[in-house]
Amino acid sequence: MKDILGVRRFNAVLVPKDLTFDQKNARKETASLNLEATTDDPELLKRDITGDETWIYGFDLETTQQASEWRFKNEPRPKKARKAPSKVKVMLTVFFDYQGIVHHEFQQQGSTITADSYLGVLRRLKEAIRQTRPELWRSKSWILHHDNAPAHTALKISKFLQDHSTSVFPQPSYIPYLAPATSSFLESSKKTVSDGASPRVPASCELRSVIRFLAAKKNSAKGIHIEICQVYEEECMSSGMVRRWVREFKNGRTDVHDEPRPGRPSVSDETIAKVEASMLEDRRVNVWKLCDLFLMPLKPPSTRFWVNI
Repeated sequence: MKDILGVRRFNAVLVPKDLTFDQKNARKETASLNLEATTDDPELLKRDITGDETWIYGFDLETTQQASEWRFKNEPRPKKARKAPSKVKVMLTVFFDYQGIVHHEFQQQGSTITADSYLGVLRRLKEAIRQTRPELWRSKSWILHHDNAPAHTALKISKFLQDHSTSVFPQPSYIPYLAPATSSFLESSKKTVSDGASPRVPASCELRSVIRFLAAKKNSAKGIHIEICQVYEEECMSSGMVRRWVREFKNGRTDVHDEPRPGRPSVSDETIAKVEASMLEDRRVNVWKLCDLFLMPLKPPSTRFWVNI
């Protein structure tokens, strides 16, 4: 079958629910309406405040990637004992927008979200928006985005949102990733914190492209450096390096890439021995740490959001 017909046998992909034709059609229509709305109003997503709930456990189980170790060819594979998930857990409700977290709170241990408790969460959310997003509060232009859990779509919740003239982003059934607090924001942020990684710093050519663009708009080198530090982190590029590239672009340079260099960087036998000794001492050391210690400092990719709780 594989050699003659060129076909292979694949295992089925596990999905949360097998949608009906009507549910798929509603999913398509809602997605088309949301896409059309964001096309007509490019600033729409900047007014969107997304919220969801997730369980926070006493400890998180180590992932396969986190438990991986460096091994030589003649060494056996590492072993990891099976562990049970933590029985201590508490539910976290978090709301965020493109700037970061707007409001978060924990439920009492052992309790879950109901219509009454979620009503109190929305009242406290409105106060948090008034304090942290005053421009959205004054204009009343913010849009709430949450999934269609029973507590979110209860009659008293709908009446509360209607009485306070709060717009709600349409959310079709069985599409949790359209309200991505749990699936993308919180999970990736928890992985980032556990891995000890820093926020993603773009490649040097990306930063230079930003400098070239802002320099063409007659921005000063100091102002460009401030903007870069606000978006990324202070260590991504020094002020002196920003001034250097501003001068380069003002002098007519258009290429944002490094000049080609002959050959490849050599690694001494002493460095190789140090790396091998470090790997034998700590089998779970990652590449980023090895590069920081022995070669060149690298910045690991990660999410731009952090959970400051």
